[in-house]
Amino acid sequence: MTNNDDEIRFLADSMLGSLAKWLRFFGYDTEYYRDIEDNRLLEIAASGNYVLLTSDRELHARAKSRKINTILVPLRSLKDQLVTINKKLGIRYNLKPRVPRCVYCNSILTKPKNLPEYLKNKNDVFFCPTCKKYFWEGRMWRNIRKFYTELENMIKSQGNTDRKPTSFSRESMPETPKGDKNDDKS
Repeated sequence: MTNNDDEIRFLADSMLGSLAKWLRFFGYDTEYYRDIEDNRLLEIAASGNYVLLTSDRELHARAKSRKINTILVPLRSLKDQLVTINKKLGIRYNLKPRVPRCVYCNSILTKPKNLPEYLKNKNDVFFCPTCKKYFWEGRMWRNIRKFYTELENMIKSQGNTDRKPTSFSRESMPETPKGDKNDDKS
């Protein structure tokens, strides 16, 4: 992997569906399976060069023992989860990612050639070729911007604003220190 956020690929375990959707929203390639056995998740993580995101300490330990890139994500708020990933990898979150993704299926969104009538007056409309869904800045964007501002403020308060994305391989994945408060499952 290089120092390019676009090349970081995540694999979220079954407890992290909301996190997976938000990482996709921010443009990160994020696979998520609602029902999957841990062994299969580890196989996918190893074969696809993913960063495995999990809140399961045992799965995290098994992944580390197999030299799989993994981050132990707290089961606290979604913002805490995103801050944890930012702290570990130094990635940035962007409301308008360079490569927009479908929050439902992870496909890359496209700009539609022909808009349905109800979307003709909307700006920045995207289309998912897999789900056949349209995305645009609707009423929910006020809440999204508020969430994003709060997230950015949390990251800034922890001094993570100037970090560059971390380049890592299976051998250099940052480890979670023992006793790290982010390990708590509260």
